[in-house]
Amino acid sequence: MFRHAAEPQPREVAFDPSDAIYHLYRQTRNPFLERAIAPSARKLERSPGDLQRLFRFFHRHRRYAVAPGNTEPPFDRRGLEHPTPPPRAEARYVGPEQLPGDPRRLPWMVEVFFGAVLQRLRERPAAFKTVVEELLEQFRQDGIRIKIYEAYQTLRDWDDLMRTLEEIARYPAPETFDLFCSALFAYYDLAYPPNEA
Repeated sequence: MFRHAAEPQPREVAFDPSDAIYHLYRQTRNPFLERAIAPSARKLERSPGDLQRLFRFFHRHRRYAVAPGNTEPPFDRRGLEHPTPPPRAEARYVGPEQLPGDPRRLPWMVEVFFGAVLQRLRERPAAFKTVVEELLEQFRQDGIRIKIYEAYQTLRDWDDLMRTLEEIARYPAPETFDLFCSALFAYYDLAYPPNEA
């Protein structure tokens, strides 16, 4: 009832070189199978003497240095010691006189100036002398120079002055500011000659 199976006997295996299986496992020039059937690389064992020579090689040639790369001259120059700047005598805010002006805002500021002067002259023509003397004093303090044009020496009366100032005020600009103030100062010289004062 219990039969024992016969053990396999070694025998010669017949194979055909043209068989597909033979080509698959024996043709090692196949690039797809080359890495699958190639033996794994043997790990290179280095002796302590080899490791010592390798270490000396790295130490002798600085470009292969094991140390960090930020020890080279360009990096060394970054760490140079510089003297600290001397402390300022006094810390303060920059005053308005030291700030640069914005040329784009000048026409608007000139227009406001023209409007304020004209309004004061229209409301109180008798305050003309006071207005001009205030302007002269302010211009002296701020160092503003105004050229007096000879053409304004021909102004006939108050109405002529006001028409001239209103015409100039229609074109607010830094250039017309000079013309406006020149007309005021020229009429002031005509109304209050310097030899009478």
